[in-house]
Amino acid sequence: MQKLKEKDLKQIRGGTTISGSIINAFTSLFKTLVSLGEKIGSALRRMGSGEICPLE
Repeated sequence: MQKLKEKDLKQIRGGTTISGSIINAFTSLFKTLVSLGEKIGSALRRMGSGEICPLE
């Protein structure tokens, strides 16, 4: 195997790819955050209007 010179090493470029599992993870995270926002917004609206079910 031949050793590369420093000049040649500086010309090497790495690549990145976005795999399906990464996209799926971000989609799942986005759906979870949207659902959490809807639940918090609904709870705040119900507390503000006094339409909370009693705990008894």
